[in-house]
Amino acid sequence: MPFTPGAAPSAGNRLSGAAAGHVVLPSLGLGEVAPSSAAAAASPTRTWSLSGRAFVEGPLSRGASTPHPPAAARPARVSAEQLEAAVSQAYDTRAKTLGTGSAKAPSLVTPEDGNVVARAYHLAVLGQQQFPAEFPLAMAAVGQREGFDVVVRVDSKRADALRTLAAEQGLTNVKLVEVEVPEGDRGMDAWSEDHGELHLDGTISVPRSLSKHDGVGTLDATIALFRDRMARAYPGVPFTAKTDEDLTALRRQYPEIDYLDLGVVSRNDAQRAVASLVADQPAKLRVANTYLEGGNTLVGRRAGGRGYALVGADSLGVSRAALEKDLGRKVSDAELKTLVAQDCGIAPADLVVVEQPKDFHLDMHMMLLPDGKVVLNDPLESVKLQKTWLAEDLARSKPTAPGPSATEAERADFATALESWQQTATDRQERLARVEERARNQAPRMDAIAKTMAESGLEVHRMAGVFEDTGDDRPMNFLNGEAALNPQRQKFYIALGGDPRAEAYAVQQLGSRLPSGFERIHFLDRELTTSTLRDFGGLSCRSKLEGTLP
Repeated sequence: MPFTPGAAPSAGNRLSGAAAGHVVLPSLGLGEVAPSSAAAAASPTRTWSLSGRAFVEGPLSRGASTPHPPAAARPARVSAEQLEAAVSQAYDTRAKTLGTGSAKAPSLVTPEDGNVVARAYHLAVLGQQQFPAEFPLAMAAVGQREGFDVVVRVDSKRADALRTLAAEQGLTNVKLVEVEVPEGDRGMDAWSEDHGELHLDGTISVPRSLSKHDGVGTLDATIALFRDRMARAYPGVPFTAKTDEDLTALRRQYPEIDYLDLGVVSRNDAQRAVASLVADQPAKLRVANTYLEGGNTLVGRRAGGRGYALVGADSLGVSRAALEKDLGRKVSDAELKTLVAQDCGIAPADLVVVEQPKDFHLDMHMMLLPDGKVVLNDPLESVKLQKTWLAEDLARSKPTAPGPSATEAERADFATALESWQQTATDRQERLARVEERARNQAPRMDAIAKTMAESGLEVHRMAGVFEDTGDDRPMNFLNGEAALNPQRQKFYIALGGDPRAEAYAVQQLGSRLPSGFERIHFLDRELTTSTLRDFGGLSCRSKLEGTLP
């Protein structure tokens, strides 16, 4: 949907054909990916499993759920009053402790680097105009293979329908938390990653509201965000914006600040969605010092086990404004970083602040691997691959001229088909040219992010992981997925599905070239990909990992 500054997102919006199997050997290039007779029939979720030195594609094996430790106990049903009381208590606690040093998170945010034993993934079916059960059920199918539960927070009015769907598919690892959602409340949504953090000790933290509980206010927070962007992108240029109209004009004048902003979680009061997991244990709920949307914060561990956090620079601009309103004074850079680090459960020295990708949250452009390794999207490499694939597609779809004995009707049909093909080719090539222009504009940002991470001691790897729509309404993102260990300590990765050629490339990169250690890579039904990316979010945006360190 077109983005309008200050506009409320639509419900469900994060802002408001299977191919034959393949074998990928670690030493082979993309052009040497070959068909495999071992591949089974098409399946909504396709799994590439390591067999010897090769990754072999086949359907997701379905059967009895793999034995595994159960997810932590959650309330069976949460009333609106119970949830409101738990959130209010957490705000009262924050007000008493903020600025005293005792607001530090009690433990590390659950790392997202694939080196956590998964007990459960938390997803939500909340605040939607439709009934988006596909993602929880698809994750549960993978969970039966890998050994984890899927805990779904669902509007209590829809719980029976979801329970029936899970039973029909034999998904015994689906656990429901029924949340009472008042009529007309469209705030709580499916973007679980953004709403808060699950910590290793079982506590949950949520970002401080910008508007409620005497917050700084949405407009003032947004102005602070763009003031900070201007200072980073156009140092020395005066900033005088005071209204939404001023910000709109500023974005038109200065393109380096014109990309999606933060604040939707607060505008929707969506923190309640994840807070519902501990509504019956309010002492386990903590309102953070700062405003960190989960998708703009990635937590991992370095070699040796020390935690670190990557945080997008926009989060600090908004958080500073919120904190200065709460504390009634200016907040220094050092104090701001200390409070952000406390929210992540890390030392201030392990906070790595990086520039925004000139798009949206960090998690749409990078993923973490164990021991301080990061995979960062290479937008120019993505376009290079898309050019190759588009040329292949156009060559394959070009109409064949009729032979000399063709009838006039056949010749006329060919002429019509050729004209249509030529128009499609022109449209797709023009669309790809615009995608390439955006990639060239974004590339310096991505290089700067890579440089910052490397200077902090992280090991940065690049790959083509994000593919914009080039006119076929088929965008792809292979970095916004979920990585973890199963109970047998085997590493797996769950990703959005895509073009078979792109999936093969992703398997070769993530499974062979890069130091991931993945033994299985699961691609969900590609039909889910377009719908979620159209709403500015991926699989990881919808999921929250609960687990333990190995």
